[in-house]
Amino acid sequence: GLEQADRLYLTRVALSPDGDAWFPEFDLNQWKLVSNVENPAEGEKPAYNFEVWEKA
Repeated sequence: GLEQADRLYLTRVALSPDGDAWFPEFDLNQWKLVSNVENPAEGEKPAYNFEVWEKA
């Protein structure tokens, strides 16, 4: 689980599709955002962010 991780690499896509699989919620007080690369929407491709979080 996340309790064993010390770094998270997340891609957040600006969509809310139907589905039944989700990344687990995590306590923002226990993590620090150390990198956030924003990528704008292009044509049919939605905007997305690449995030790197490290355990605080």
